[in-house]
Amino acid sequence: SGFNIYLNYTYTDSEADIQSRQADETNPEASETLRLPGQASHVGNAALGYEKNKFSGRIAVNFNGEYLSEVGGSLEEDVYVADRLQLDISATYAINRQVRTFAEFLNLTNQPFEVYQGNQDTVIQREFYSFWARVGLKIDL
Repeated sequence: SGFNIYLNYTYTDSEADIQSRQADETNPEASETLRLPGQASHVGNAALGYEKNKFSGRIAVNFNGEYLSEVGGSLEEDVYVADRLQLDISATYAINRQVRTFAEFLNLTNQPFEVYQGNQDTVIQREFYSFWARVGLKIDL
């Protein structure tokens, strides 16, 4: 009928060993295990698409879980990037074999980029980028 569904989920369990932030002269070799910086435990995408004749369209939800961004001098100083859920819509129409029009509308829910330190109550950065769009014509030579 032209409809399609796309689902993708990744779970990552990572570990990194660092010199303990509790190390001292009596135990200088103490180590600490934490999640690998920059690696989210949960990442996923879901999309519903439609393709028929010259038209193709898709609505997608993208999730990126929180992750450790910077290791601080203590647990309270660790910096995390908060999780994000983003909604995108795209469509393409083929005028002929060489020419296509397209439109993409990204971050329709205006999800902020948030960074917090230590715990989620201590937000140190919040940026809004609004939604953005690309509309154009693609020509294959």
